[in-house]
Amino acid sequence: MDFYTQKNNLDQRKSGTVKKTIPELENFKKNGFIKYEDPTGTMTGGQLRFAAWYAHNRIFLYRLLVGFLILFSACTIVYSLLRVLWIVIVDMPRDEKTILQLVKFDDYEKINSILFPQPVMVGDAQVYVAGVNKYDVMAMVSNPNTKHIVYFDYYFSVNGNTTERKSGFILPQESKPFADFGLSETYGAMLTLENISYKRINAHLYPDPLNFILARNLFEMNNFEFKSVLHPQGANANIIKFDLINASPFHYYEPHFIVEFRNNGATAGVAEIAVEKFESLQTKNIDLRSFADNLYVDEIAIYPSINYFERNEYFEPVR
Repeated sequence: MDFYTQKNNLDQRKSGTVKKTIPELENFKKNGFIKYEDPTGTMTGGQLRFAAWYAHNRIFLYRLLVGFLILFSACTIVYSLLRVLWIVIVDMPRDEKTILQLVKFDDYEKINSILFPQPVMVGDAQVYVAGVNKYDVMAMVSNPNTKHIVYFDYYFSVNGNTTERKSGFILPQESKPFADFGLSETYGAMLTLENISYKRINAHLYPDPLNFILARNLFEMNNFEFKSVLHPQGANANIIKFDLINASPFHYYEPHFIVEFRNNGATAGVAEIAVEKFESLQTKNIDLRSFADNLYVDEIAIYPSINYFERNEYFEPVR
């Protein structure tokens, strides 16, 4: 085909008078590389799509990474600054105080005064007429401690003479009288305690010693009666009667009690009793006699002398 023929055919195609030599297929869709199959088998369609997506978004990914690094660096710097401020403002002054406390010596006298038991308090000895040329002497002793039992030996000194040495004890927070009877002297009476020892109560066995004592120290007195030696019935001694009740749930083998005679609130005399086999809820009729002249008693006080922490003093009732 010569040049002019080709030129004419081209002009006819442009003017639309000649059909196209390449027909178009109807319903043809451009799938791009969605269903691309590499004839060499080295790249799958998914890999090709990922490569195209990465090439299109690599600038965005770069900016995202740079923004994350900037944010991380800013957070790290802010945390470091806050931590430095905390060390300067809080930690350093606290460490200085700790160092000062470490080099400072504790006042062991104050510590010992708290932990070491306090001494017992001994009252003045009082002498009371018990009969013809006979006198009784009594003094109150108090234990201010809450966790210690105090054991000691005691005796009275009267006009240079000493009474028989006896052993005694006093429970935590207890105040009770110690007495001696039938003395022939009255001058300069004084109670002396020796060989004093403080026994700390086992906290594992008795976590609350005071309540332990209160649960057992349950003795009541009823039907008090006093008859003077001048009573019309012609008694040859003053009579003090009362009922002593064991209101506790425990049986006692042979508990001892100090009985204080009172007249208008003042002590008028003293006596000591021992009750054999005093069972729970039992009532004992106590009958005391005093040969003191001009004795008048309008009330009495009972002081048990029982070491509730010694199991051989009492036994629980059979259930």
